[in-house]
Amino acid sequence: MNEEVEFLNFVQKNSQMGVDSIKQLIDIANDENFKAMLESQYREYKKISENAQEIMKKYDGDSESNNMLQKVQTYLMVSIKTLLDKSPDNIAGMLMQGSVMGIIQIIRRLKQYDGRIEPNILDLGKKLLHIEERNLEECKKYLGQE
Repeated sequence: MNEEVEFLNFVQKNSQMGVDSIKQLIDIANDENFKAMLESQYREYKKISENAQEIMKKYDGDSESNNMLQKVQTYLMVSIKTLLDKSPDNIAGMLMQGSVMGIIQIIRRLKQYDGRIEPNILDLGKKLLHIEERNLEECKKYLGQE
């Protein structure tokens, strides 16, 4: 597999994890403003995931979508962590933890592939990084809200 496809798979899997998690959280959230923020984040992650898949087709690469075990683990983790506390504070904290992990992974990959893959593909990873950083800031507003 070439490096462009490897990087695109990373971006696609990362953004798809956001899609899967947030889709579930939208149904759980009760606060309408918070739900609107989640829906906005969902659209951003979905667009990045679809863009990565589209570009991969140009390289004859196959998307290594998140496997069923990862999806089940994500579903169970979200279900357990929101079972007793569906507050914006709790959900925002969960999202922030995921974004921080995503930011760390993306920065490492951007440095790893810098100068080794086409700039337009690297830019997709930078867009994902920007989304993660912005989502982190948006979630801070909901900390401390019950």
